[in-house]
Amino acid sequence: MNNRGIRLETLPVSPGATEATCHLLDRLERDLRQRVERLDPEAQGPVKEAIREVVARYSSVVCQEKPEVESLRRLQTELQSAIDRNEQFLAHILKDSADAIITVDPKGRIIIWNKGAESIFGYREEDIVGHYIQRLLPPSREYELRQIEEQTRRVGAVNSRLTQWRNREGKTIQVLLTSTAIKDAAGAYAGSSLVVKDVTRQREMEELVRQAEHFSSIGRLAAGLAHEIKNPLAGIQGAIEVIKDRTSGELENEILSEVLCEVGRIDKIVRDLLNYAKPKTPELKPLCLEPLVRHVIGLLKESGGKDVRFVVDGKPGARQAQVKGDGNYLEQVLMNLLLNSLEAMNRRGTIRVSFKEDEDTLQVRVHDSGPGVPIGMQGKIFDPFFTTKQTGTGLGLSICQRIMHEHGGSLTLDTDVRKGAVFVMKLPRHHLQ
Repeated sequence: MNNRGIRLETLPVSPGATEATCHLLDRLERDLRQRVERLDPEAQGPVKEAIREVVARYSSVVCQEKPEVESLRRLQTELQSAIDRNEQFLAHILKDSADAIITVDPKGRIIIWNKGAESIFGYREEDIVGHYIQRLLPPSREYELRQIEEQTRRVGAVNSRLTQWRNREGKTIQVLLTSTAIKDAAGAYAGSSLVVKDVTRQREMEELVRQAEHFSSIGRLAAGLAHEIKNPLAGIQGAIEVIKDRTSGELENEILSEVLCEVGRIDKIVRDLLNYAKPKTPELKPLCLEPLVRHVIGLLKESGGKDVRFVVDGKPGARQAQVKGDGNYLEQVLMNLLLNSLEAMNRRGTIRVSFKEDEDTLQVRVHDSGPGVPIGMQGKIFDPFFTTKQTGTGLGLSICQRIMHEHGGSLTLDTDVRKGAVFVMKLPRHHLQ
């Protein structure tokens, strides 16, 4: 023990300082011996012996442990190398994952953005880091983000939540979200890590399968009913026309005309049932949709749409793009959508038909300025026989959606709008050879 009460053999020995410590002890011993030479000759003997004992004891602790320290040094190097490799492996997973991996700070600002996030949402890392995560959500879904953050803070995680976000182009996408809380050294909330999987295509395919099964069962029932009704109905209509021709009274003729009108409405329902149950295969040919749109608009203006403002817009390339389709069927879809918009606005307002294209798809959006589709009905409007009209059959949109599917396309309702209703037709583009 030295004069400060420190046990030399218990002093910590760091691997990097071992060799230097041994050299330092040699120098210290030489220096002390030189100082002792200046002492009284009688005192030199005991002091020299004390110095030798202290230096020897500490040297035995430090210098004799050198092989073990070298072994520890090698182990430390190997451990650090393993840690580095593991960090590189995790960094590659983070960078190359097909899913979006996003980290946000406690205020919701994005601080980590991987390649998967760039692919799904369209933002480059340098364009999005530092911005708030709300940029990725439709305005109608911001309340849900607050719920996710509150649950993540409270219980530490939110697992596999199906929701809707939007990409850089403003397109709504279906995502499966997992959120995990990040804690600092003191255990306080320091942000969250989000794993976001794009399941849009998967959900669309599931919906197509569900609709196909639904349509198949209802179609068989509809076909049977239509055939049972069609022949007797034709007989009733013919009999009424004969009676009407033989009746001279004005009141009687008026009543019979109303009956014929109702019979005609029933006949239309029967024809809709047959079209729904046994649709004809479309004859696909290259065509441009803009002339069809303008033709339908012209017909609607002549039949009560004079107070409606029709707007057709889009880049020239999109408006002139060709699809492979059946003109009669696609005109039927456009007529149904535009007529629905017309009636929803009470034949006053604006209907905008917009064309948009990408490399493989042409998109036609029909946007009206009416009251829109109530949230509770948005998931039902394509179901057969669902209608809010007093005189409707509820088959119009179902038939239109089936026509679009037979063209390899889709018909959907865009729910991310604040005013009016937006129906979106998507068709594969036809590329000229």
